[in-house]
Amino acid sequence: MIGIRNAADRGPQTQNRGFTPLEKATDEAGGGIPYKANNGLKPTSAYAARPVRKLFSNRVKEFCSLTGFTLIELLCVIVIICVFFSISIPMLSKTAGNFYLRNKAAQIKAMCELLKRASISEQKIHKLVIDFSQNSYSVLKNSHETPDQFSMVKDSLLGARTLPMSMSFFSPSNTFDKQEIIFQQTGAISSAEFFITDKKDNTAKITTTLSGEILLEYI
Repeated sequence: MIGIRNAADRGPQTQNRGFTPLEKATDEAGGGIPYKANNGLKPTSAYAARPVRKLFSNRVKEFCSLTGFTLIELLCVIVIICVFFSISIPMLSKTAGNFYLRNKAAQIKAMCELLKRASISEQKIHKLVIDFSQNSYSVLKNSHETPDQFSMVKDSLLGARTLPMSMSFFSPSNTFDKQEIIFQQTGAISSAEFFITDKKDNTAKITTTLSGEILLEYI
């Protein structure tokens, strides 16, 4: 007759069975205590899930009990953000316009410096022509064969340029539609003064002197 064997009949390997690392960690986390069953040591990993589940349930209840923002608080935050935007946008637009004006004025000043060096190195007179009516500027260069005759430079570096629609040239001291700035072979430059302005009333002033100085000033 086949009977049920005790734990004592199962051999020393079953009686001396120890806990695995996973079972030990689970028992320690859940607070389980090993107990003897059928004359053998039995791990309580199954019972360790009950305290862990209880702990997890308590944490969920704590998170659910937290209160969120009310509708009035959210509306107040939105109003504050809108006020900041309404204040910052005009300032940013003015700063952007001033940046474009400064960039264009710096380009014209750099072109004047380049024309001064080109006149000395090539030993040819160059002219920078400012057209106030068209808000454009171009470069003229003479030749050794006909010193009194000038031709327009059409390359990509010194070719004719036009100011953006938001900018314009003006000169209070010049009543003509055009103004010429002459660059001599010796490095001397004819005295001139003109302004660049935009719709935001940002203004840049470019001045050339007989000694060859090119000055840029922002007003």
